[in-house]
Amino acid sequence: MERRPWTRWLWLGLPGFAEVALALGARSTRLTPTHADWDSVLAVVDAELAPGDVIWVHPTWSAAPWAELEAIALNKGLARGNVFLHADPVTEADVARFRRVWLLQRTGDAPPQPLRGAVEPRHAGGRLQVHVATVAVGAVATDFLGTLEKAQVERMEPDGGRGAPCRWSGDRQRCEGPFWKDVRVQWTEVGNTRRRCVFAQPHPDRGTLRIRFPAVPLGTRLVGGVGLNLWANRYEEGSDVRFGIAVDGATVYETQLPRQDFTWHTVDVPTTPGAHEVVVSLSADDARWRQACFDLVALEAAP
Repeated sequence: MERRPWTRWLWLGLPGFAEVALALGARSTRLTPTHADWDSVLAVVDAELAPGDVIWVHPTWSAAPWAELEAIALNKGLARGNVFLHADPVTEADVARFRRVWLLQRTGDAPPQPLRGAVEPRHAGGRLQVHVATVAVGAVATDFLGTLEKAQVERMEPDGGRGAPCRWSGDRQRCEGPFWKDVRVQWTEVGNTRRRCVFAQPHPDRGTLRIRFPAVPLGTRLVGGVGLNLWANRYEEGSDVRFGIAVDGATVYETQLPRQDFTWHTVDVPTTPGAHEVVVSLSADDARWRQACFDLVALEAAP
């Protein structure tokens, strides 16, 4: 069999390729936290974690002892579902709901933003370090994820007529029809990361889903974001989604979520302190698989 000329160079290069692969593997092994590293971290977290705290493993490792960390957190009184920060990047809206952030990192890594408060070391040894950051982004005036139960949700027809209103049942605003019409708070893949947000799919076609929060306290800023979730991006069906926020009838934010757009559109608008009506609206010309998720927090002025 005739040997092709380029195969000789391939065979000559194999030892070099193998050496590089072994070097990269050895470096990865040196950087990977061991069980002993994690045991030391678990002991520190168990000693000082308190209600109002949240744990942020940065960057996220699939091999982190998630079950052990969650067990410690639940035993300390943290609410299930509010134990970890999973978003990447983490925003002010993500951290504002908590008093302190426990940052678990590789030794030598600098604490990431938006941790604006004091960052104090708690542990440094082996391949892991622990810092505790005090959240200093302004007090929460309203957490819209926590007040969805009090919202008035309805689906408007294309001609402006009102559809049947949705009603709170269990853990969601239950609307007539299949489950995907319900408006609810859940963890989902959105903006290329995991977020806890309000799941809302516009329906009917060319109609409008309106989520009205009457007389909610606002501070000086309304922060958060919106995006299409992973399932919406996996399907060809559907059109762009229009998303808007109005305060006392005046639009303060609007954006368009292009079909198969997997980015997180951040919200940061100034507001006047006091009680105000806030209306979130979503619409799409073709509502098939247009599953969106949004997060909003009203913040007081930062100290």
